[in-house]
Amino acid sequence: MARTNELTPPAWELEEIANSKGGPGVVFRDLGDAVKTMPAAMHKLGFVFGFQWYAMFIYWQFVSLSVGESVFGVTPDQKEAFQQAAGWSGLMNASYNAVTMIAAWALATGATSVWSPTRC
Repeated sequence: MARTNELTPPAWELEEIANSKGGPGVVFRDLGDAVKTMPAAMHKLGFVFGFQWYAMFIYWQFVSLSVGESVFGVTPDQKEAFQQAAGWSGLMNASYNAVTMIAAWALATGATSVWSPTRC
């Protein structure tokens, strides 16, 4: 981002922006127009993302229970053992987030140019 020059919009576009009215109604109308003109594949992805948000909610709600029962063979009735299992699921999630953060940092800084398709 720091190395990329910003493209100046053409004069007609700057004039259109300067003469346009603002407000919430305009924002919602523009969003509606954008949804109407977007490709069909993006409509399908939007539908899928709705399920993704629900899936993440369910994941965070039940991950400790799932890890406790499937990996450690304990239930919430076994308080002390289940608390240890829940602790491990928290550590698992922290590790997952750390790896994701490092990968995102590498992608953002261009450190992954080693894996560029043009180099393969």
